[in-house]
Amino acid sequence: MDKKTASLLALISGLALVGGKIPESPAIADGESESADAVPFVGTTNSIWDIEIPRVLNEQNEAFQKGQKDRALRASANLLERARNEAGEKSVPYSDILFLHASALSRAGRLQEARPLQAQALALSLELRGERDRNSLHMVHRYARLLTSLGRASEALPLFAHALRLRREVLGPGDDQTRITLSNYADALYRLGRAAEAEPLFAEALRWDRETRKAGDPVLLGSILNHATVLTAIRRMNEAEPLWVESLPLSRTVHGEKHPQTRAIVREHASLVYRLGRFEEAEPLLTHAQQLYSSISGRNDPQILIILSNRVGLMYKTGRADQAKPLIAEAKRLRREGLGEGNTLSRFSLGFYRSIPNMRLFSEALRFDREDFGEDHPVMRLSHDNYSAVLNAFGHTEQANQDSAVSGARDLR
Repeated sequence: MDKKTASLLALISGLALVGGKIPESPAIADGESESADAVPFVGTTNSIWDIEIPRVLNEQNEAFQKGQKDRALRASANLLERARNEAGEKSVPYSDILFLHASALSRAGRLQEARPLQAQALALSLELRGERDRNSLHMVHRYARLLTSLGRASEALPLFAHALRLRREVLGPGDDQTRITLSNYADALYRLGRAAEAEPLFAEALRWDRETRKAGDPVLLGSILNHATVLTAIRRMNEAEPLWVESLPLSRTVHGEKHPQTRAIVREHASLVYRLGRFEEAEPLLTHAQQLYSSISGRNDPQILIILSNRVGLMYKTGRADQAKPLIAEAKRLRREGLGEGNTLSRFSLGFYRSIPNMRLFSEALRFDREDFGEDHPVMRLSHDNYSAVLNAFGHTEQANQDSAVSGARDLR
């Protein structure tokens, strides 16, 4: 066993012993379907297992499509027991089938059960076949994805970096599996608040997808949205805007007007135009976004609170404070009835520009965001901007400049 493989095995063994929690759904898409959780099996044993593993994989895909999770899990569990008896637990077939079963557990939502089994299968594959084997590379990638889904993106990063380097070498830079690893690596960086590092990776993935995919491909749409999201997060909003504009008709074609992704694009573009200071253009966009959410999911959709925050800020910035009052009342109702005071978005609503003339509320909003996301998360830039704007409004210019300096220094890291 070479030194690099031994080092990776040590890393896998250490990660398998550590717990984790399942986070909320990521803001960035990775362009990979649920069926990609299964091993893209490459036969290597020239035996019955090269027939049996694809057969069970097809049966699992069919079962999951029909919502039959138990059937899918039984199929791989039965084959795993057969491999244990006929090939032994220190064999390549056992490693592949163990990973197949772990992946089925992951697809069934049982991520914590899947994690140690994936780690065991990966370690065995690396030991028996080495790190450059296609199945071993896939296992490294999938295990890193699982760690990311469990809220352990920092532990997944070296695995993604390893998989990306070797997939570039073994499969080539233009291979679809290499591109998926590139996008997933960028996603992990973004989750950790390292958006500036993620941006060039998302940009590279988008260039590949523009060259190889047609306009209506959902993967290309996801790639456009990934780059738009990360550019917005690092405040390169003029570069992000054409991507948001491009993505809207594509999403309407691929998903339809009422799909959550389409609504999110409408909301994000309206918010970006507002943040760019184009208030006259932003107002009908924000109004349309709120109407769209309300008509589809009702008045208590949490995203409406973000839209209301921007609409209130727009009213004050354009000298129409009286017109903001009903919007403030609606935001208060939504916080109280729809979300509860402890909800993160409810806390975010404390950041209405001048809607409530109390600096303590903006200070609390900044503190809540810091507790929820950490100082290095991209959302903190907006929270600092809100607080600095209010400090300036009440004549505390020196304190506002200090807060802006802290935020700017973080962005330059």
